[in-house]
Amino acid sequence: KDAKLNGVSIHGSVLLSLGISCANGKNMIIIPRGSKLPVKRFTNATTIRDKQRNVGFDIVEGERPMAADNIKLGHVTVSGIQIAKRGVPKIEIAMTINEDGILIVTGRDITTHVAVTATVENKGNLPHDAVRKMIRQAEKEKFNDDLKMKRAERKTELVYFLERAENALKDENKTKNLKPADKAQFEQYVNDYKTWVEKHPDEIPSAYQRKYNTLYYALNKIMPVK
Repeated sequence: KDAKLNGVSIHGSVLLSLGISCANGKNMIIIPRGSKLPVKRFTNATTIRDKQRNVGFDIVEGERPMAADNIKLGHVTVSGIQIAKRGVPKIEIAMTINEDGILIVTGRDITTHVAVTATVENKGNLPHDAVRKMIRQAEKEKFNDDLKMKRAERKTELVYFLERAENALKDENKTKNLKPADKAQFEQYVNDYKTWVEKHPDEIPSAYQRKYNTLYYALNKIMPVK
């Protein structure tokens, strides 16, 4: 589908940036504010888990670095992508805005050429005062937004490492030579750190980084985790 954007000026430029949500909650801007119409921009995405068949993301409009703090225009899901290790599939996301301010979002797996499934909701048009208010708000919240962005990055790094550790623990080829005590200690580390993450959803970024560093060293002494 397509939708009229909130932030398109009468002079033919984009008043609010367009982007997509990342797995860690960040807003990846594809078409920056101020771009002249018509405009078409591309970015690449990939998977965060092994053998992941679908990649979904929100389409967002606004200047805040976290997707949830912007206007959600819709959602796109690329289904049936290449079966591979995480990070291997290459998914091309394209955003086009024509002279009339119509947004068209496309996505495809570069290897399988699978088509994208997109739903974009028509949000209507925001008054220019509201657009300017959103831009001022983004400037005002810059410090807090930067903190949230760094927290999301560090926390996601720890969470995904824990997932990889759990997968390694289930792989008999990797665990067959482990002593029972070492395997039990490995599992205990994973469980303890998962519990810690659940009880500490909003720590400062350095806290997640320290936990990641400690866990990485402890687990890789027992069994390599990639």
